[in-house]
Amino acid sequence: MPRKISKTDHVLDLISGKKEEPAPKKSEKKSVKVVENENNDELSDAIRKQLTKEISEEKPKKSKSASSSDKPNKFVYINVMETIVKNNLENRMASFDMCTCEHCKADVMALTLTKLPAKYVVTDAQVSPLLNYYSSKYYETVNIELTKACTLINKFPHHD
Repeated sequence: MPRKISKTDHVLDLISGKKEEPAPKKSEKKSVKVVENENNDELSDAIRKQLTKEISEEKPKKSKSASSSDKPNKFVYINVMETIVKNNLENRMASFDMCTCEHCKADVMALTLTKLPAKYVVTDAQVSPLLNYYSSKYYETVNIELTKACTLINKFPHHD
């Protein structure tokens, strides 16, 4: 059966000079030949025994791990906006020449996150692709809210 392709793929193939692979002829059928060899009976028996042993050993392990609830959850949820703000916080505060104490950082962080929508994602510890995607998507919005928060906290810090 010939390979189905889209019109776009076909046009790109023509432009790039790729040649289509000819479809196999229907008369060219591949055949499988079964060869029995009695000399390999010992080998096949040994393989069968080993596989049976491995399968029987795996079954208790699966039931034990499925029933144990002390195993840590490998999926976590994170607020992507919080991570993006944390990554940009110190640079933005430094650009305003403002105090970078923990209290001011917390104030700027809280004020910024209050104005931003929460974006939670579930991940299995591979955060960077999601973080890169959302960082580029919400770059302007995060920087605008960070700038507003830095301006306000710089005018009215909660310490002397």
